[in-house]
This record gives sequence, structure tokens and C-alpha cells, in this order.
Amino acid sequence: MQYLQAQADRLAGFSESIQQCLETEAWDNLQLVLEARHQYLEIMFAEPMQGEIREEALALAEQIIQQDKKFTRRVTEQRDRVRQQQLSLANGKKAVHAYHSETIQSA
Repeated sequence: MQYLQAQADRLAGFSESIQQCLETEAWDNLQLVLEARHQYLEIMFAEPMQGEIREEALALAEQIIQQDKKFTRRVTEQRDRVRQQQLSLANGKKAVHAYHSETIQSA
């Protein structure tokens, strides 16, 4: 039981780091955290588990999956927001270019 609590605490730390990376848009750090968590999970689930420990480990894995769905939604929302900003910027550049072209032709 203590073993799984230690695992849950460590995984909660990964989740907090992931959340922080998302909030600060630290994409390179996010990649590092995700890789470290992946390695940790591989080690954690490498050995067969029995009984109550197995059930609790599976519940913990399900919790991670649900958190990852939320994280994925957030990344998608941020990506879409950035894409919209890029489109707005591109349209603004086109408008400025058209204005300068019109000004030069009028002169």
C-alpha cells in the first residue's frame, strides 16, 4: 500500500509539472517531463502485480489516462488559439502590404 502511495505521489508530481508547462507554454520542458513520466510508468508497470495492488495500480493508470485527455484538450485549444493568431497576423501583413502598394501607386 505504501508502495502505491509513493507511486501516486510521484505521478502527481509529474502531473503538476505537466500542468505548469502547459500554463507557461514551455513546450520543450513539457516534452522532457512527458518522456520522464513515460519511463517511470514503464518501470512501474514492468513487473506483474497481484490482488489489491494490481487493482489500485489500474485505477491509478485510469486516472492518468483521464488527466492526459484533459491535457490533450488544453494543448489542442492552445494550438488552435496560436493558429488563429497566426492567421490574424498574416491577414494584417497582407493588409499593410496592400496599403503600401496602393500608396506607392498613388504617388
